[in-house]
Amino acid sequence: MTLVRVEGLTHTYQSRPAVDDITFTIEEGRIVGLIGPDGAGKTTTMRILLGMEHPESGTIHLPEEDHSHWIRSHVGYMPERFSLYEDLTVEENLWFFATVHGLSEAQFREKAAWLYRFSRLEPFRTRRAGALSGGMKQKLALSCALLHAPRLLILDEPTTGVDPLSRKEFWDMLDTLKGEGMGILISTPNLGEAEHCDTVLFLHEGKIMLQGSPDQLSGRMEGRIFRIDTETDPRALREEVRRMAPHIPCYLGPDGLRLAATPEELSPIVSAGYRIEGPLSPRLEDAFLATFLGIRDREAL
Repeated sequence: MTLVRVEGLTHTYQSRPAVDDITFTIEEGRIVGLIGPDGAGKTTTMRILLGMEHPESGTIHLPEEDHSHWIRSHVGYMPERFSLYEDLTVEENLWFFATVHGLSEAQFREKAAWLYRFSRLEPFRTRRAGALSGGMKQKLALSCALLHAPRLLILDEPTTGVDPLSRKEFWDMLDTLKGEGMGILISTPNLGEAEHCDTVLFLHEGKIMLQGSPDQLSGRMEGRIFRIDTETDPRALREEVRRMAPHIPCYLGPDGLRLAATPEELSPIVSAGYRIEGPLSPRLEDAFLATFLGIRDREAL
């Protein structure tokens, strides 16, 4: 079932397009990821969906005509910054949000027992939130967002600053919620996390530049990803390649300097005596960086 359908959403901020004619859907049991640099429109899109800001044009379709009621009843939200009460304990924070959502004490006890098992926060229920690690704080924030059993979760960069183990545990929790039919909209700067999403939207200056599954997006780069085999310092090599072929996106990967181009476009580099390997198996990172760097380089020319 479709939980959210966005059509032609547009919103300006200080005379600049923060969101520019975007269209996408969020389905039950699916994770949609918003990817892009700072200022791409990720947070603004979420704020519009939550009713915190109003677009100049476009339409948002929800399962109920009364959008405010549906959002209050069926949406859980985690902002980018930790927004719980640090001087309250884990259990006191949960109880506070339970009262906000109108849960009875019996309903709270039943829900809290499940959340403690789900988040593994049971041993820390009497610890103040301010004394929790970054990963535990995010688990607590997620638990508070889940108290009223939402059908849709909206998460704004929830794992920023979290250690790798806590990040994995957080995504394990999201995968479990997805398996239970919850729809999830998440923004992240981490391309490794984007691999967990069913649909990825790459935003740049408010526009959707790429949209599809991770496999679909990486598949767009099939036959176009190459690597320069050299012992030269990779950063110096990158600058040299940019001078020889300014139209070719090039970036540092774990295996060296990667290039996004056709074999014909690589001829100036081959003529300069560099040995090129490929084509290589493309990754989601290749689609993202090739698109972003391509935009930047075109704007610079």
